[in-house]
Amino acid sequence: MRDRSPHSAPRRLGLRVTACVGAAALAAVPIVAATSAGAAGPTLKSANIPNYTGVLENAMSRTLYALSIERGAKIHCKTACLSIWPPLLVKSSVTTITLGKGVKGKIGFVKRSATTKQVTFNSYPVYTYAGDTGPNQSMGEQIVADGGIWRMVHANARTAAATPYLPILNKGTSKGTAATYAGVVQNTASRSLYVLSAENGGSIHCSAGCLSIWPPLMVTSTTTSIAMGQGVAGTVGFITRGTGKQVTINSYPVYTYSGDTGAAQCNGQHIVADGGTWTLINASATTSGTTQVSGTACNGPWGYIGAR
Repeated sequence: MRDRSPHSAPRRLGLRVTACVGAAALAAVPIVAATSAGAAGPTLKSANIPNYTGVLENAMSRTLYALSIERGAKIHCKTACLSIWPPLLVKSSVTTITLGKGVKGKIGFVKRSATTKQVTFNSYPVYTYAGDTGPNQSMGEQIVADGGIWRMVHANARTAAATPYLPILNKGTSKGTAATYAGVVQNTASRSLYVLSAENGGSIHCSAGCLSIWPPLMVTSTTTSIAMGQGVAGTVGFITRGTGKQVTINSYPVYTYSGDTGAAQCNGQHIVADGGTWTLINASATTSGTTQVSGTACNGPWGYIGAR
C-alpha cells in the first residue's frame, strides 16, 4: 500500500475518527440504462484505462474511487478530505442516474447537504481524486488515508464485496527466517509470485507433477488485460494453458509456490529444479534480464535440489 497526495495536499495517515452523518441513509434508486448522458444526472460508465479494465468513471472520464470504511454509506471523508477526494454530487431532486454499458451495480444516494446528495455504488459513496489531473488516470488507487484504503471501483460489480478494485499483481515484501526481499511481485492475496529461469520467453518446462508444487497464475481464456498495482512496471502477457491463460511478466510465466503457506513468504526463492532456478520477481523490472530476484534461499536449506 502507499500514501500519496497531491503536492498541495497534506498527508493524512491513520484513523480519522468521525461520526457517521445522521441523515446519510442509503436510498435505492431506479436505474436507467443508456450509453450517453441523460438529463436526470451524470452518466456512470465503464472504461479500460492503463493497467486496469472495467473501471467506473464519471461523464468526464474521471476515475471514481471508494473508501474501504465507507461501505454502507458510512461517511468518513469530510471537511479537508473533500478537497482531495471530491464527492460525485447531484441535486437533492435527482432520482435516476444514467448508466453506460457495463455498469451493473446498484445505485443509491447519501445526503451531503440540504440541496445535494452523493452517488453511491453498491452502498459505497464514490469520489474522484484531485491527484488525477486528466481522464483515465489511477493515481488514487491504494492510497492509505482517512481511516481506510482508497480503491477504484469495478463497474460490473453487483455486490459490495466485489466493488473495490483489487489488482492481480502487486508490489510487496516477502520475508523468511534467512532473508527479506523488498519490491517483489505478489498476487491479490499477497502470495509471492515466482518465475523459472528456463522458461524465459515462454518456453514451458513446468508441467504435469510440477504444477502441483508450482501452481500457475491463471486467468480466463477471454482475458486481455489484468490489473497491476502501483510499482509493478513489467510487461504483462499471457500464454495458453489448457482452457485458460497463464499470466506472464517480461516473457516469464508466473507461478505461486505450494511451500508458501501464508502471505508474504519466500520459501520458493532460489530452488534449483525443473531445468532451472525458481526466483521471486523484481516488481520494477522492465526487461527479462532483470526480472529474476537474485539471492539464496529465503529459509534454506532445502530437502531437494535438482530436477524432480
